[in-house]
Amino acid sequence: MKPFHIAFVIPSIDHKSGGPSAAIAFIAKTLLDLGHKVTLLTTDKNIDPKEGGMIELDPQVDLRIFPLKGKINQKLIHSPHLVFWLKQHISQFNLLDIHSIWSLITSQSAKIALQNNIPYIFTPHGMTSRWDFNKHPLAKSFFYFFHFKKQWEKANAIRFVTEKEKNDCILPINSFCAIIPYFIEIPKEILEEKPKAIINEIILPKNDPVLLFLGRIDAQKGVIEMLQAFDYAWRQNPKIHFFVVGPSSGIYGQKAYCIYQSLQSKSHIHWLGPVYGKDKWYLFKRADIFITLSKNEGLPIAVVEALGMGKPVIVTRECNIFGLDRYGCGIYVNDNPEEVASSLLLLIENNERLLEMGKKARHFYESHYSQEVVSQKLIDFYFQIIRNK
Repeated sequence: MKPFHIAFVIPSIDHKSGGPSAAIAFIAKTLLDLGHKVTLLTTDKNIDPKEGGMIELDPQVDLRIFPLKGKINQKLIHSPHLVFWLKQHISQFNLLDIHSIWSLITSQSAKIALQNNIPYIFTPHGMTSRWDFNKHPLAKSFFYFFHFKKQWEKANAIRFVTEKEKNDCILPINSFCAIIPYFIEIPKEILEEKPKAIINEIILPKNDPVLLFLGRIDAQKGVIEMLQAFDYAWRQNPKIHFFVVGPSSGIYGQKAYCIYQSLQSKSHIHWLGPVYGKDKWYLFKRADIFITLSKNEGLPIAVVEALGMGKPVIVTRECNIFGLDRYGCGIYVNDNPEEVASSLLLLIENNERLLEMGKKARHFYESHYSQEVVSQKLIDFYFQIIRNK
């Protein structure tokens, strides 16, 4: 089949948006390398460097950033400029891949595609779960029935990234479904130099064990429970350190920071804020264990990155990554801080086991989330949707 032209639609492509932005960046580069055309339609939400900045994209991506003008448009993520542009150019695309769902630009983009007989798919990134819906149930019910129901039901396909994400979907599934995870490219070389972002903040003895969390400081990630768990563990092993890395989110972020400041172990908790690019990979390399206590996910990119870096992980089953225990590269926990602390201590007190789990983590990544394994499945999926138009 000849090369196709795909448009990705996403409310924001900033670093703070985390997994969805990173996933699109990897997909876009792969498609471009294979000779396909990629256009990315997004808004100016959070692209100011002070707000997190835009994620790095392949320069060949036809990037279209549209303004969110006014408080109402910012709240609803509605850009009349994007809608107008897409109406004028929709015929040039073979397919729209619409990421995230609870925004007007996603529903309006799907509506334009439907009206012009252009196939489109939704990639919801965990946003169809009961947990996510319950954050704003009345607003989302209204949005679904008055702005989104037809577009969702008429979609050519829904792409879920895990089987559990599909099973947890509370919206009716009338469309063809595919389960295709994200794929992540791990840098072949990572600098040994300590990043400027932390060079003046952290002086660690070389052999002190390091726990890493990287993600939004948000209730969804269970950051407060992680802080409490680390404090329990530190009281029994005062050599351990905890890197807390990521942008804070509203009131929860403030509460988590206050708890961190109140803990006995705070001198061993390194609250670094957002760290990106090569500095992020340095932190992965320095860490011994990665942790997240997610309440809801599509598929957490940071966990996949940790596995790719050969790091054992401590996660909840709500992360939607299964088989870690069978492969011997991770431990499943609930979000009880004392239980998490016990699991952490169990790992850091056995260095040989940690090293062996790290090797198995890399193998798990290569078997499930590497570009070689996943990218062709996604491209075949796109071709299938275009052929069946």
